Amino acid sequence: MKSYLLVALMLFSSSVSFSYGFFWKNGKKKAKQELNKNQTDTKESIKKAPSWYDDTPTKKGYEYYSATELAPGMQEAVEIASLIAGNMLAASLKSERTGYKKQFTKVLGLEMMKEYTSTIDQTLADETFDYKLVKKKIIPQQSGSGGEVYRAYVLIEYDKGAQEARMLEEIERNKALYEKIAATEAFDEMSRKVEEYRERQKNK
Repeated sequence: MKSYLLVALMLFSSSVSFSYGFFWKNGKKKAKQELNKNQTDTKESIKKAPSWYDDTPTKKGYEYYSATELAPGMQEAVEIASLIAGNMLAASLKSERTGYKKQFTKVLGLEMMKEYTSTIDQTLADETFDYKLVKKKIIPQQSGSGGEVYRAYVLIEYDKGAQEARMLEEIERNKALYEKIAATEAFDEMSRKVEEYRERQKNK
């Protein structure tokens, strides 16, 4: 009787061990499959990234931003990556406008400062910045689920003088505002950048 009981316990133990091992291995396999399902980038695909993505060009008077995006379609990947780069550019230009505001605050009274802020913000609020898509690279990749996706790298170029030119035009239209800040160092800096911008436009 004891021998039968011992055999039964051994069979039960083996069954439990087998079941545990089976479900453990399957669970790990399933988890790995879920982990890899959306995986696309590999060491090889990362090596294909263009050099200008991490090392953007430098050129006087211009700003460059790079971005990357993954999408099911090539054009979609390029458009989203360009939008990301454009948003980074917009944040940089907004920061520059804030810098001008701080400098003009020293010479403008509260009411005139409000007028300046209103004039500039209205001029540039709905502006679509005229940047150029100067480089792009599209890399087809296979997702972990077996589908094809595209990794797009883009580089945009923006002539920084374009923003100053629009700001200067609006300031010059407002005689009172112009007379108040025309002699400031910040205004001289803006005027110089606009002149350089206009020269670049002539030479295009």
